[in-house]
Amino acid sequence: MVQRGGYQRILNTDISSVVVQHMQDLHKGIPQLQYRTADARSMPEYKDGAFDAVLDKGTLDAVLCGQHAGDSATSMLDECSRVLRPGGVLVLVTYGEPCSRLPLLLQPCYGWHVTLYVMGNQLGTHLHMFPAQLSPIIHGPVDAHSLESYDAFSALDHAHFVYVCVKHELGSCSNGSSSTAV
Repeated sequence: MVQRGGYQRILNTDISSVVVQHMQDLHKGIPQLQYRTADARSMPEYKDGAFDAVLDKGTLDAVLCGQHAGDSATSMLDECSRVLRPGGVLVLVTYGEPCSRLPLLLQPCYGWHVTLYVMGNQLGTHLHMFPAQLSPIIHGPVDAHSLESYDAFSALDHAHFVYVCVKHELGSCSNGSSSTAV
């Protein structure tokens, strides 16, 4: 992302200090990459609207497999919304099908415009093109209450779902955080 995307500063977080130290050692020659230990469910060390983008590749999946999954997922998404500036983007890369992720992402309190991309095994080799040269199959907002239309996705083998959530509306989430209109 630094070399191909031209990003000047990328802050990477993980709940494990061992992982953070390993990644710091592995990428010590790339000064644009910073690593910090943080819990995605509660990050008081970061100000409201501090980030232009948040990229999640599997954290929400892991949170949803843990204890108190629903509350933990809500806390994580609340924090993502809180730390994003108005117009900021949450990119969620997951195996989670729309029937399980859209009800979380389309909560009115987040004020996200959600676009869904479905990728096969080619995601890793073509991620550098994302999203400029890849076509979405669904543009949000999507009615999260008619989940029957998402049955077709369950037949996809080894699919990655990429949810691009742009923050744009005023809202208030469960932890009292709020998003601001653009």
